[in-house]
Amino acid sequence: MTMTPTSPTTIPIVYTADQVDLLKRTICHGSSDDEFRLFLHVAQRSGLDPFARQIHAVKRWDSQARRETMSIQTGIDGYRLIADRTERYAGNDEAIYGPDVEDGLITVPTWASVTVHKLVGGQARPFTACARWREYRQTKKDGGPTRMWAQMPYLMLAKCAEALALRKAFPAELSGLYTHEEMAQADNAPPGSIVEQRPPQAAAEASAVMADPAIEKPSGRQAPAWQRFLRRCSALKATLGEERYYGVLGTFEVAHANQIQRDDIGGMKALVEALDAEASVQVDQGDGGVPGQTDHPDDLTF
Repeated sequence: MTMTPTSPTTIPIVYTADQVDLLKRTICHGSSDDEFRLFLHVAQRSGLDPFARQIHAVKRWDSQARRETMSIQTGIDGYRLIADRTERYAGNDEAIYGPDVEDGLITVPTWASVTVHKLVGGQARPFTACARWREYRQTKKDGGPTRMWAQMPYLMLAKCAEALALRKAFPAELSGLYTHEEMAQADNAPPGSIVEQRPPQAAAEASAVMADPAIEKPSGRQAPAWQRFLRRCSALKATLGEERYYGVLGTFEVAHANQIQRDDIGGMKALVEALDAEASVQVDQGDGGVPGQTDHPDDLTF
C-alpha cells in the first residue's frame, strides 16, 4: 500500500488571559508556576484541549517525598487524535493477547500486543509494542486489581499496548505525555510492601488499646479537623459521583478518605483540594451543582 502524506494539520492552541486564569484555578489547581507552564507547553504542543478534557494535569501524593507531584496525561483517544493529525497515521491492528492466567478470582491475559501503522516514505510501516499484565495493572492495597482492571482486563491492557506502540511510532509528538491507563500502575504500592500480620493475642491487645477512650479520641483540635475533612469528602462525593470521586482518591493511593492518617494534615488538604479542583471543572462545564464551601482546606488544621 502506497500513500502520500500531506503536511501535519495540528494548530497550536492560543489561550486568552481569562482562559489561562481559569485553567490555573480549576484543571491545574494546586500546581506550581513551573508545573503550570509545563502543562500549558505540552497542551499547546500537542493541540489537545484541556477544556474538552483531552489532557489533564494529575497530582499524585508521594508518600515518601511527603508532597504532591504532577504528571501530564491524556486518554487513548487523545493519543489517537495526535497521531491522526500528523496525517501519517495509518491505523492499527486488533490487539493480540497472551495466554490466560488467574489473578485472584478473575481471568486475565499475561500480555497484550498492538501494532500501529505509520506512513514512512509513502509506505505504511508497522510499530508493535507489548504490555504485560503484571507491569501495568492497577492494584488496590490488598494487591488485587482495581474495579476497572478487574471488569475489563483485556481492554485496559490493550490500551496500554496501543499507547506504547503509538509513542514508538510518533515519539516527537507524544514524548512527555502519557495515557491514564499507562499511569494507573503509578498508584500501586511499592514492590515488596508488607502488611503486618499480628498474632491473635497481639491483635486483641491492640484492639483493647485502641478502644481506650484516652487513646481513641483525637486531640481537641484534631477531632474537628478530621470530622470536617470527612464531611467535606462526603459532600464532594455526592457532587462528583462515585466514579470521579474514587478516581481522585486513587491518585492518593487510598480507597476511602478515612485511610488518610489523622495526623497527615498535608494529605487531607491535598485530597480536598484535588476533589475541589475536579468539582470546579464540572461546574465550569455546567455538568453539576456548586460544591459546598463549608469546610475549606485551609480550615483543616490541628
